[in-house]
Amino acid sequence: MPFTVQLGTPPQGISLNSAQEGETVRLAWRDFSSSEDGDLFIARLEDYPSHVLRLIGSPAIKPSAIDHFLFLIKPDGECTVYVNELIHIAKVRIRKNVSKGDQIYSDDILDIEELRFDGVEIPQDVGVFVLLSNGWRKGMYFDLGPLWSPPIQRDYDIGKLLGGYLNYLTYQQIFKITEKDWEALLAVGWFPFIGLKTDTIAEVLNHIRNGWNPDRLVENIYTETAERVHLLLEHWRKSPVLAPHRDILTRAIERFAAQDFISCVSILYPRLEGLLRSIASHAGETNFSQSNLAEAPARAHRSSPNTYSRLLPQRFREFLSKVFFKSFDPNDSGNPAEASRHTIAHGVAAEDGFNQKASLLAILMIEQIVYHLPASEALAAEAPSAT
Repeated sequence: MPFTVQLGTPPQGISLNSAQEGETVRLAWRDFSSSEDGDLFIARLEDYPSHVLRLIGSPAIKPSAIDHFLFLIKPDGECTVYVNELIHIAKVRIRKNVSKGDQIYSDDILDIEELRFDGVEIPQDVGVFVLLSNGWRKGMYFDLGPLWSPPIQRDYDIGKLLGGYLNYLTYQQIFKITEKDWEALLAVGWFPFIGLKTDTIAEVLNHIRNGWNPDRLVENIYTETAERVHLLLEHWRKSPVLAPHRDILTRAIERFAAQDFISCVSILYPRLEGLLRSIASHAGETNFSQSNLAEAPARAHRSSPNTYSRLLPQRFREFLSKVFFKSFDPNDSGNPAEASRHTIAHGVAAEDGFNQKASLLAILMIEQIVYHLPASEALAAEAPSAT
């Protein structure tokens, strides 16, 4: 059962700097921090949350044993407190068909789209503190805007926001990629694609951080992808957005499976731009410039740039711009080696660029693009999102 405590004057936020009387102080009234933030996170927990827990006065509540909590604070100062008793219900998107009772593993999950608490609603007019855990990692979110006068109303779905934070705690390896590592990753034409297994992504990132070229992993990644490529094609055939591309994708997958990489690359790289046009049009775009095409998957995803999604919409936009749409100098007498939309379309890509890696990247790019569409639109006959 939840506890109820009286706080008196409800909190307005957490000060971000020290100040003397009459000086200006910066105030955080909505924020997220996690165990990755070290002392900042500990200081946040030891501040207002610890104050509320002390008011409960229960010896059974020990900070070291708290897995999660939820505080709901009314404008009159009444606070309802849940500690380690909530049933979490996550809405996740999965990559395979499942039946009731089937086991779901980490590599089956594409994204955590929402997080709710069974039987507990978070009203729009209350302040909220939420502590989440995944293994050893923890994160706390708070929003005290509704307690202000006048109230700062929530203009977002808190369940979807919390789902993003659970993504952040669960898939740290992709959300903690540094700018230096991103630059190195894009420089060699790689991305932590949604189609790669968790361990494979870890291997790619390990190569980057050690200064090794992830191309050494191409054979293994090809084998991993080839094992499921026909299942991918089965799903793509059910997508209304991919309808104009079905026969061409079918032929390309046949060539991919047969290791005819010249044909696969020749088919898919021009068609990828057509697929991006279809996605852009579906998202309401009418200007099909290169920048708008690169932005199309992120627009179709319809998430805030600050939302944590395993699809990494904004980073994927960067990948499309810098890798797939990579420009070249038409006055250069030498033929560019890398396969890209431009080098292939202009007939200047070197023959050795029509290789296993280029065909593999094309398949993984298509998969990444399609999953940016909401489940109800991407695959009309796809298995429903599971909880």
